[in-house]
Amino acid sequence: MKWARARGIQVSKNTELVGIPDRTFWVPGGRPLVPEFKRPDGKGEPSPAQVWHMKKLRAMGYDSPLVESREQFLELMAAHTSLTYAGKNRKRDSQGRFA
Repeated sequence: MKWARARGIQVSKNTELVGIPDRTFWVPGGRPLVPEFKRPDGKGEPSPAQVWHMKKLRAMGYDSPLVESREQFLELMAAHTSLTYAGKNRKRDSQGRFA
């Protein structure tokens, strides 16, 4: 979160609804990002409520991927901003996870 804030991206922690993704990143230019963060060891799976909210947000036009590592987060932020990140250029699967 410090990385995003240091680059002028406002961050909100979402705590009001069960299953809503963890944070909203208010990216300049009107492209808010609403990712769900899970552990990179594969043990953190999204709950049915989280899957429902991510699908609903995507249907409304928001990008709501499942993020499992710092590198994935940085790649995601680079894709949504003019910021650059020299990580691997990877594709996401249907659940929003990087392959």
